[in-house]
Amino acid sequence: MGLSEVTVGRFVRALEGVGWVERTSDPADSRAILVRPTRRAYAALPKLLEVSNALLDRAFAGFSPQEIEAIARTTEMVRDNLDSQE
Repeated sequence: MGLSEVTVGRFVRALEGVGWVERTSDPADSRAILVRPTRRAYAALPKLLEVSNALLDRAFAGFSPQEIEAIARTTEMVRDNLDSQE
């Protein structure tokens, strides 16, 4: 889904405020800002993936691969519909 510049800015500020990302100037374009994960974010990534995978395993327990694929296709269609209305 498309996000407004204001929404992205708020999200980045929130992530920066808790130490997950840092902003730096883009050496190739002085008007641009680069947003990069911090060491803290990289250190947390394995745990984040573990928790995320456990949640997905619980959510889709008992589903066949075909059912999971159907959910993925349907979700993509919903996202496309929302994107086309912006």
